[in-house]
Amino acid sequence: DTMRRREIGMLRGLAGDKAARLRRYADWERVDYELSVGEGRARLVDKGPAGTGEGTPLLEASLQRYSISARVRSLDATVETELVKMQVLDLAQEHGQTWGRLLGNHVGSSGRGEEALAKACLRVWNSKSPDRGEVDVEMSLEVGQLYVGVNLQTLAKAQSCIAISLEQGLQGLVQRGASEAGGGAEAEAVVAQVKAAARGWEMAAGKPSQRTLALKFAGAVHAVDVALYTEGGESVLDVARVELRGYKMSNAETRRGRIEVEATLASLQLLDMTPQAGDKYNQAVCLVPGSMKEGGGGGVAWCKYVHFGRGESAATEGSLAVSLAKVKAVAAPRFIAEVVLFVQRSAVFRSNFAALSKVLSGTARFRQRLDAAALTYAYRLALSLRTAGLELLCPEAAGSDNCVVLAVPEVECSNAFSEEGARRVEKIAAKLDSVTLISRIAGEEQELMKLSAECHAARQQQLAEGAEAEEEGAPAVVSVG
Repeated sequence: DTMRRREIGMLRGLAGDKAARLRRYADWERVDYELSVGEGRARLVDKGPAGTGEGTPLLEASLQRYSISARVRSLDATVETELVKMQVLDLAQEHGQTWGRLLGNHVGSSGRGEEALAKACLRVWNSKSPDRGEVDVEMSLEVGQLYVGVNLQTLAKAQSCIAISLEQGLQGLVQRGASEAGGGAEAEAVVAQVKAAARGWEMAAGKPSQRTLALKFAGAVHAVDVALYTEGGESVLDVARVELRGYKMSNAETRRGRIEVEATLASLQLLDMTPQAGDKYNQAVCLVPGSMKEGGGGGVAWCKYVHFGRGESAATEGSLAVSLAKVKAVAAPRFIAEVVLFVQRSAVFRSNFAALSKVLSGTARFRQRLDAAALTYAYRLALSLRTAGLELLCPEAAGSDNCVVLAVPEVECSNAFSEEGARRVEKIAAKLDSVTLISRIAGEEQELMKLSAECHAARQQQLAEGAEAEEEGAPAVVSVG
């Protein structure tokens, strides 16, 4: 900054007014850098515990046409990067190229042509830049098409290979962690810091400090397919496929402290790919496009969070609105059993779940205290949650029209704040109308059950100055008709 001020001072001798001199200074290019990689490959080979011999190839990762460029001028900088193609090949399986791709950048069912896998851009402006406008930092990320193949047998082999290769290092970390004393003191220090931060947030409520930077982020993921399959004897069996389309997210933060985050999703479905599924009930879970009444632009999910900044008059510090399209699901016991078996047979899930459970068992009490400390901050968040309903089908068989249907209508949940004396009261209400259970047999429908429900709950907080923040949960009231 000191050098920049000196340089701007030296511009006084140039012709033109102050704005013209600043424009000339801002256009000076300091750095213009570009790096490109045509192709790169890496291979994971399992040489066993002994680490000798040629070994067995497991995975091969490759990337093509990666580039990164940086342009720095006197008062702004731009960094751009692009990866055109990347894939991970499964070399452990022996069932042909159809099942040989674990990661790729083309999704045939998306209807999109060839495009770059990922693009990213970062732009930064100095406070004196004439191009600064209302944004100081701008970021963008775009992912084109991404295919992920999940072969748990190959992943288990790769995990075992990596674990054996790093065994000595991991053992050293475990021994050092076990011998360290004072872990409890560190945990207590973390809890104390969170409590202090919560008290600071409470004191600063209504007096948010002015932000020095305005940030803007835009992200998009056009198409993602995740295929689950398993090797059975001399063949490969499809289990399920997850298809995601059109995810977008934006984040804008102003210099006055306002934060606005919005995300949308165009479509999402889970397909039953087992041979017994047939065409009638192959959509295990599907979000129906266009069924939302709020936001989303015809998509299946929409979410918006706003944190109000300095100078904004609002009854709450923030607001959160979530809208979800109608969910159509098929409860086929056969498909559920296939997915459960797919997980249970995998050494990847068994070993990782066992390790995770051991780690979490020792930290449960610490996490409870940490959550309790953080929740002492009375952040008023206006909620508006809405789903367009649920239709759950329980078919008699894969090819049969006979089924039992559970129809759940639109569900809404919202809250409201009020102050009663020295207490702030938050009231939460949820309403569910006309849940019906229907049987469809031989083309005829018959209503088996129908009910409606309302739920009301309240939470109180102490507002007296100098008193500790105190929460009292009023008992929830549920009425069913």
